[in-house]
Amino acid sequence: MKMPKSRFHTVWMAGVAVVSTTPKLSGQEPIGVRSEVVYTIGFDESELFFGSINHLLVAPDGRVLVYDLRPGDGPAVTVLSVDGDVVAQWGTLGDGPGELPGGPVGIAIENDTVFVAAAQGQLGLYTVLGQEIARSSGPPAIFLEASLSSGRMLAWRLDLHPTDTDVLFAAVFGPADGRAAWNERVLETLPVASPLKSRPLLTSIPGGRLVVGYGDEYSLGVVAAQSGDTLVKVARAVASRTQAGTTAFLDRARQYLAHPDEAPEGWSSLVRRSDSPRGMVPHDDLLPMVNRVFWGPPGVLWVERGLGIDDEYSNSLDRPDDNRMWDLFKVGDHESEYLGPTTLPEGFRPFAGNSELIAGVVRDDWNREAVRVLRVTVPHSLSTVARARDRR
Repeated sequence: MKMPKSRFHTVWMAGVAVVSTTPKLSGQEPIGVRSEVVYTIGFDESELFFGSINHLLVAPDGRVLVYDLRPGDGPAVTVLSVDGDVVAQWGTLGDGPGELPGGPVGIAIENDTVFVAAAQGQLGLYTVLGQEIARSSGPPAIFLEASLSSGRMLAWRLDLHPTDTDVLFAAVFGPADGRAAWNERVLETLPVASPLKSRPLLTSIPGGRLVVGYGDEYSLGVVAAQSGDTLVKVARAVASRTQAGTTAFLDRARQYLAHPDEAPEGWSSLVRRSDSPRGMVPHDDLLPMVNRVFWGPPGVLWVERGLGIDDEYSNSLDRPDDNRMWDLFKVGDHESEYLGPTTLPEGFRPFAGNSELIAGVVRDDWNREAVRVLRVTVPHSLSTVARARDRR
């Protein structure tokens, strides 16, 4: 059955004037970053085994928090030192003090405080080592992304909107306690869990600001965490995939999901990693323009380009994991500047970073997950740009 297209209603709260620069779309040389593996941990079950890594957080001091969606009988949160040693494990699933509800959560970090937004609207603040600071309840919802900025808890959550004929779903962004939302996107169906469906984007950046958006548009808002005012736009005027090309790719994906043995070697990881051939690929005409955003070395915004982009640096549709391309942006107080595209090592999926490190996930030949942390060095000219922003 063909799903109806999504309706999108967006209202950013009024703020100061938005100014952004127009990037060059041709002749832009990729930024040559260098990466060094700090550590990899997780393949060996006798050492540390992860069931399904859902979130990675990087603290300012370089510690990494791993949230495991399927931790088995163990804690959901593992804290790794700057050298990759396990310094704490906490968050046993349950309803008691210090325990975390099961299922999808939003999780974020600011300084030494961790914010967890869980199912049924349960909100908790913890130290990095797992000591519970406070617990409260927000509106019943599925939290898609969360952030902690200037002490304020914010999140994208999924709300239900029953009608006389159907149940609509809305992705709502704003304070996690359920007060007035700053942004809402109404969906007619619920394919948001699909790997090819664009999801809400949210990351905290210095200066009490958030980068917020939705993956099927290459336009992100830089928002003041306290007021919700939009301060800057981060955007690129990239071309999008044609509907014909997208449709052909989705048809092949559905075929290979139903018959994975027919998939060519190395074809889309969506096929190779799928447990079920049904419902994994939506019928939408568009593919995501942006997959993920995070603040990373040397103090700039990293934006993962989605399959929907069709410029000179686009990945092939049938090999989306090959040399994933990232766009880097300097984000100032009143404008953003596109710095250029870059790549990270093949097979490495970044989740988060700080001014020096990037933490991500890698898989082995048996599809087991491990955490890998890279120390990333960028050209001197790019470091100068980032330091100039930090001094202001």
